[in-house]
Amino acid sequence: MDFKQLSYIVKVAECQNITKAAKELFISQPSLSQFLSKTEEELGVKLFDRSTNPLTLTYSGKKCVEAAKQILDINNNLKKELEDIAGCQKGQIVVGIPRERGGYMLPPVLKEFKKQYPEVEIQTAEYNTDLLLEQLSQGRLDVIFIPERNLDSELAYEEIYEEELVLVTGDGVIDRSWCLDGYANVIDWEKIKTMPFAVLKKGHGGRRKCEEIFSSHNIEPVIAFETNSNSTALRMAAEGIVITMVPEMTVRLFQGAQRFNTYSLDKTPVTWKVVAVYRKAAYQNLAQKEFIKIARNIFQGRKDY
Repeated sequence: MDFKQLSYIVKVAECQNITKAAKELFISQPSLSQFLSKTEEELGVKLFDRSTNPLTLTYSGKKCVEAAKQILDINNNLKKELEDIAGCQKGQIVVGIPRERGGYMLPPVLKEFKKQYPEVEIQTAEYNTDLLLEQLSQGRLDVIFIPERNLDSELAYEEIYEEELVLVTGDGVIDRSWCLDGYANVIDWEKIKTMPFAVLKKGHGGRRKCEEIFSSHNIEPVIAFETNSNSTALRMAAEGIVITMVPEMTVRLFQGAQRFNTYSLDKTPVTWKVVAVYRKAAYQNLAQKEFIKIARNIFQGRKDY
């Protein structure tokens, strides 16, 4: 089998559905079904159990997909090594990032990266954190930029920068009397614990972090609204409908555009690290390393690139 055939088999295994796999491969469903039947006939074994929904792998299929992934990884790593040997004049990086973080981080990074590597193509994928990690583990992304969290042993990360998470309220919704005694801008959780919150939907790194913060203050929050967007949560808070917790990048995106107030979540600012995550087994070419370096330099305020 060639690399194309191997990639088709892996895609069907990932999608567990021939129609969905055909759509993602940009081929017709009958063509993909015919390809699978022909491949199984050539190999003399069944790779997929078509009697189940979703489609499942047979024992032979599991072995085939496992080997196919290894072969495709070796081929992909070789391509990246050869790109480095050629001086990285051409190539491709597939970057995954949550949508709003992409709007905040990608423009300055891409601008600088394109100055240095104009012939390297950058493709982006924007999903929630859980889906980005899944896509990365499957080898469909080269690197993702997400808030730090516990990772699989097959993944590695590099810190890009650290940012604070803050409470956002509408102008005039609460005042400094709601802060801890002796702290002009640190919110007193006892005073806001019954207020309605907007939070991200499950699967987002921000939702997980908010749940940790609620738990640390022994609070059962009143969840009035769930969203996929920190920007939406901030705008609703600015209108006085709810209060919310967002990373400082969201605040920066809306400063001057809307009136709202921000408060620290604790006496020591609550922060998280934004990290670049990639697979340990995957070869990092020069372009990918430079992309991560540029992002780190920009967001840590350095200009030495």
